[in-house]
Amino acid sequence: AVPLFEESISIFSKLSEKGEKAYYYLCYSHYFMQDYGLAAYYFKNFTVTYPTSIHTEECAFMSANCKVQSSPRSSLDQSNTLGAINDLQAFLNRYPKTERKDTCNSIIGELRLKLENKAFESAKLYYNMEDYAASSVAFTNMMSNFPDSDRREEVLFLVVKSNYNLAYNSVASKKVERFEETIKSYTKF
Repeated sequence: AVPLFEESISIFSKLSEKGEKAYYYLCYSHYFMQDYGLAAYYFKNFTVTYPTSIHTEECAFMSANCKVQSSPRSSLDQSNTLGAINDLQAFLNRYPKTERKDTCNSIIGELRLKLENKAFESAKLYYNMEDYAASSVAFTNMMSNFPDSDRREEVLFLVVKSNYNLAYNSVASKKVERFEETIKSYTKF
């Protein structure tokens, strides 16, 4: 279908009704072929080319949804996840009264959970590798980025353990300072 729609667009003027319809179907053709990068491009381009179309809001949502679909599992690079969150938020800012508001907020919540899992797994990896300085910083950063995390208690406990292990394994000249830091993290816990 993609070659036929591309040819239809070249035959009909892009600004004609048939050209718009062919372009709309071209967007969905790429989407259903799971070519989310191209689909996102075409959906976004549709919103620019046809700003007054009845499909503009739908295509703006689908452009963001393509990035959601290309978001990898939490153990991989999360650039697409961040892009998806930004695009969904931009969609909500552009269409504040959309029917898709609850869907967008739900998807953003799932994507943030994926980012939280990534941060936790990374910090836990430092801890398992016995790089206690890095794990303490990573867990602390995780709590700064995700203060409402369900793992809050576990993370704060791991910060205490990381600080303690760092202090215990330090050279004598740094032990006092690092044990004081451990006491601070214990008090926060």
